[in-house]
Amino acid sequence: MSINLFLIQLVTVSCLSFLFLARRVPRGWVVVSGMILGVLAIAFWVIPNWAGWLAGGLWSVFVALPLGGFARVNYLVQQERFGQARGLAAYVRWLHPADGLVEYPALLRGLEMGQQGRIEEAIALFQRYQTNQTKVGQTATAMLYRLDARWGDLLSWIRGNFSEAALWNDATLTAYYLRSLGETADLNGLVQGLGRLEQKFEKTGSGATLNLGRLYAFAFCGQPEAVKLLFGGVLRMHTAQAQAFWVAIAHLALDDRLGRQQLQALAEQTDRAYQKVIAWRLAQPPLSQAEKLTLESQQILDRALKNLRQEAQYDHRLIFTRRRAYVTYLFMGLNLAVFVLSELQGGSQNIETLYRFGALVPEEVWTGEAWRLGTATVLHYGAVHLIANLLGLFFYGALVESMLGRGRFAIAYWVSGIGSMGVITLLAWVQQDLEQFCVGASGGVMGLLGVLGAVLLVRWWRERAAIAARQLQLLGFIVGMQVVSDLLTPQISLVGHVSGLAIGFLVGVGLEVGKRKGN
Repeated sequence: MSINLFLIQLVTVSCLSFLFLARRVPRGWVVVSGMILGVLAIAFWVIPNWAGWLAGGLWSVFVALPLGGFARVNYLVQQERFGQARGLAAYVRWLHPADGLVEYPALLRGLEMGQQGRIEEAIALFQRYQTNQTKVGQTATAMLYRLDARWGDLLSWIRGNFSEAALWNDATLTAYYLRSLGETADLNGLVQGLGRLEQKFEKTGSGATLNLGRLYAFAFCGQPEAVKLLFGGVLRMHTAQAQAFWVAIAHLALDDRLGRQQLQALAEQTDRAYQKVIAWRLAQPPLSQAEKLTLESQQILDRALKNLRQEAQYDHRLIFTRRRAYVTYLFMGLNLAVFVLSELQGGSQNIETLYRFGALVPEEVWTGEAWRLGTATVLHYGAVHLIANLLGLFFYGALVESMLGRGRFAIAYWVSGIGSMGVITLLAWVQQDLEQFCVGASGGVMGLLGVLGAVLLVRWWRERAAIAARQLQLLGFIVGMQVVSDLLTPQISLVGHVSGLAIGFLVGVGLEVGKRKGN
């Protein structure tokens, strides 16, 4: 596969993913993805040999770079490093001006001032942007109320200026609204709002605001263990200071005396912005005296905790943080080492070299060299082929290894890879085309996709976990895109990919069912 073709596939899959997720991402990403696909289509018609390079350059600047930049900004904000976040946002905001981020650095400047104790200056800054007409103005107004711990006023402002549809379709307003309900001890209203977010999440899959809503509900309703579960997973990037604050709030709702002690101790070692919020919280009546949760609210809270635990089990973002995928790294290292050796011994794109190293030639397998079924899975034709498979092995391998365990993962990978080579050999014999030549780990990588689908399907069938169903939908999209890519690339063995996927699925079912029976 040439670099040009690899870039065409990368850009196509990436941009189509944004279009597929149009309801879950800001409009700017959808517009940019559509424009890049349009440029790619025109370039492929006019200058096909350079289409991938052109589209790949646009993709790098307007997709990859801002994605990494915004991810870093969000991380810094969660770490409450507002000064660094402001400096980076000042640059990346221009890559997606349609998403209303041009004035975002100014808002971060206000948060930085509040953190430094310059409350009056921060209030003055937010007041300059205060308006109900723009996204930035609304955020500035909400920050203004938050900075001064005027939660009742914030709640009244939201209710008085925004319709139900506008409120629940704006992530920032929703988060501030739910926290205001908790701060003003409207616990049933808070939990009912969380229930609405859970229902919305089922449709859109957008979980950032949902997890903040869960945090507020668990904390103000006195569930410190659930709060710790959040901070151990999806909210793990928040500062130790923020984590201590919300755990203390949960203890305050559960045990007023203990919670007050924790908040008072935290106030002595935190910044003025936190001190103001803590002082306001301690001046309020005990949360334990708030209106008790109704049966419906308690059911919503219990369901939210159940969903959170299921997501911690299935969500790929959390699985990567649990433990090192050592077997995956071992397989990646093996593929890389064999590639380097083949380069040194004649070149990875030299047919004779690959033959000597053990490439799959069905005719040789049928005459007794069955070992080629295994050696072919660690050989690659050129750097692009290797990189594509290493990326797939890294993402899917680490995920499957974490879900199945190292031993079962190793079995699934090798059986899928060797099995796909076996299917190619058998089909070559049926078609009397025994002089075929095949190398690559893609059969094993596709097998991991099959294993993942099997595990998710079995667990969804047994537990009816909504997160497993969403992951299956995403997996189906990935497989569909891979099949389209294979059909457009004659050099790729569609038979090897499909057979690896099918074998992996069957192996995954067997391993998952056997694992459950063994337990």
